[in-house]
Amino acid sequence: MELIFKWLVQNKAELMNKFIYKMISNKRDAEDFYQDLFIIMSSKDEEKLLKIYNANELMPYVYIIIKNNLKSATSRFHYTYKKPIGSEYKSELDFRPSVDNTIKNTLLEEIDSDFGKLLEDIYKYVALQTSSKQLKKYPKGFYETKIFEYYYKDNNTHRGLSKLLDIPTTSIYHTVKKTTDKILVVFASEIENIKNKLIYYNTL
Repeated sequence: MELIFKWLVQNKAELMNKFIYKMISNKRDAEDFYQDLFIIMSSKDEEKLLKIYNANELMPYVYIIIKNNLKSATSRFHYTYKKPIGSEYKSELDFRPSVDNTIKNTLLEEIDSDFGKLLEDIYKYVALQTSSKQLKKYPKGFYETKIFEYYYKDNNTHRGLSKLLDIPTTSIYHTVKKTTDKILVVFASEIENIKNKLIYYNTL
């Protein structure tokens, strides 16, 4: 965990200026929350954290932790700094197993929703990207759209799809790859967002 703590110290300025100060207006509370990050990170699986660190994904992962803790009504930050005046603080709420389960279930619903929307947007994009020449031969973008759907949506293989449609395997491969390469560029931010949420989900 020493390596993770060292990373937090080395990246304090970026974490504070890019994330924390933008979410917490009170400077003292922002500094206190930064210190709380060490406590939050220490509760995570060290082996998983090191894998994220070695994959150079720690910054987006920590951002997700910051965001979720500052928005959650059951987080340590909420009960320490945001609880209504006169309310009774119950410290045991900070450590209830149900807290992580609630966050995890909510996050899973977000991931499922984001992924569903991404698939819908991808299929719409594939249909719209069909060239005018192909539109004349394959009305409404039939060829590229259907090849993509048959391969990804129906979980086919290149060879299996080749036999099913009586189209050369190389043609199936190049059509799928061409579409996939475009999708990775056009939807890069959406894919990265889902990826970061999955990283966080797998470490809860």
